[in-house]
Amino acid sequence: MTLTPRRALWWGRQTLLTVGAVLGGLCVVVAITAAAFGVRPLVFQSGSMAPTISTGSLAISREVPADDLRKGDVVSVPTATGTRVTHRIVKIDVTDGVATLVLKGDANEVADADPYTVRHADRVLFAVPLLGYVIAWLIGPVGLFLLGLYAAFLLSVILKGSPRKPDDDNPRSEGPTDEGGGKRRVVGGGHRLARSGLAAVTLVGASSGLVVEQSITPTMAAFTNPVPVTGSVYLAGLDAPTGMTCATVQQGNGRTQFSWNAVPSASYELHYGASGGTVQTVAAGTTSFTTANGNANGVVWVVAKRTINSQVWTSADSPHLTYTGSLC
Repeated sequence: MTLTPRRALWWGRQTLLTVGAVLGGLCVVVAITAAAFGVRPLVFQSGSMAPTISTGSLAISREVPADDLRKGDVVSVPTATGTRVTHRIVKIDVTDGVATLVLKGDANEVADADPYTVRHADRVLFAVPLLGYVIAWLIGPVGLFLLGLYAAFLLSVILKGSPRKPDDDNPRSEGPTDEGGGKRRVVGGGHRLARSGLAAVTLVGASSGLVVEQSITPTMAAFTNPVPVTGSVYLAGLDAPTGMTCATVQQGNGRTQFSWNAVPSASYELHYGASGGTVQTVAAGTTSFTTANGNANGVVWVVAKRTINSQVWTSADSPHLTYTGSLC
């Protein structure tokens, strides 16, 4: 049978509707499940939980009370700055429904410096590698625009109906001729109802998908060697800066210059001083920073940051260096 343009158009339209219905139904299930069971999607923007949960993974978590938390659970909790950190519980103390948690990333050498006091926390149930990159693209401007176009197409299908499969070998397939001499399309009521129902499910699913995507929460799996700091598929992970060095700028006054190798299109967050507790933002294109006086001892490292579709992605730490008397 020859594949005519009209038949190809019909098959293309039916394929879009079928794929959309499957994805739409999945979105409906996810939206209902999230509402019914209180689950929260989490997109990992950094990688201190590697290899268990790598950067760009999408994790599903569920809120549980403090009494249900156990050592070894991976939990997501808010920090003092309002962001979220997702690490593993290495120590827990529960009193009167309030838990004091000591957390540590699987890739970190030491635990987070400060404990977290919570009445409940989001416990990670499972994670899917790389899916977070896709979600980050979908909830970006381009992804939302394409989803809007697809929803408009589905709405047009609901309003106009879907024609029967064309039969190019049968001139009667388009129906009898009306009084004006034109051909009148005949669409069976059952087919019209089925196609409209299929499109409706798909449109509802697309709308549900938008709701689900907007509810996804970014989370940091913060690196803490030794102190914590709090994408799309083509990113394939953000390289950590390398080549960290330090040098004395003014002997006796504690001024130190830190330098590192560039990461393309990235800005930086430099951590230095006692336990790396001083944080300095460094603009893209700059790969060094000179401290003020009185910075003779401490630990230094740097992380790279890039913004992709309004989402900030963070690399792993550079090597940590301990310096004394302005010497690494």
